[in-house]
Amino acid sequence: MANRRIPALISLALAATALFALLTPSRAAGQDPETCTKDCNVVLTYFDGKGRAEAIRIALFAAGVPFEDKRVDYSVWSASNMKAETPGQALPVLSVDGQVYTQSIAIARWAGKKSSLYPSDDRLAMRCDEIMDVFQEVLTKTPQDPDAGKKAALRKAYSEGPMRVKMELVNSYAEAAGEGFSCGDGVTVADLSIMGFVDMIRAGDFDHVPPSYIDQFPALVALASRTAESKVVKGYYASKA
Repeated sequence: MANRRIPALISLALAATALFALLTPSRAAGQDPETCTKDCNVVLTYFDGKGRAEAIRIALFAAGVPFEDKRVDYSVWSASNMKAETPGQALPVLSVDGQVYTQSIAIARWAGKKSSLYPSDDRLAMRCDEIMDVFQEVLTKTPQDPDAGKKAALRKAYSEGPMRVKMELVNSYAEAAGEGFSCGDGVTVADLSIMGFVDMIRAGDFDHVPPSYIDQFPALVALASRTAESKVVKGYYASKA
């Protein structure tokens, strides 16, 4: 009697498997394995400059993710209700199908994972996160003061003290990389962050820190130059020309 039930049980199991396959969404070739990002509505909102968003833009480009690069004039941000209505009241923010995400490092990491710009090795990923967090910390802890003279003095002390310590740390990683990049042989979002920070100081966009400041960290400057000459970065800027 038991032997007669075996074929019936097998048929039931096969039917259940077929039903599960029908109810489980398929992943067509070319679609993102996690969220089918290429079919999503992605909007990156930031000011009209490189700042904290350029690494994200390049990573999204490298991933082949179509996105709206929404740039906001700072005067509009300051004079309107936009800041109050923005989650976290800071930019950049990323919207994916209407769901808004904040924090530039989290967004850059996500965008990096969509491309080849974030390490798959967990220890290299930790180094990548570390470098991005270092630059985020340097920017976040930069002293401010409404008095121009006090602000200049505070920035000078900061750049010669805590900021220098962090810069020397990342410069040591660049030295260890030799002719490669900070997290292995290929460019990652950490290298894009290095390039962006070096460019910011070189352009004189870090108030009261002279462009020549970055020359103290030659390995970091060299790595930034290699990153700028990489295929992905040159491809991104060529697409904007």
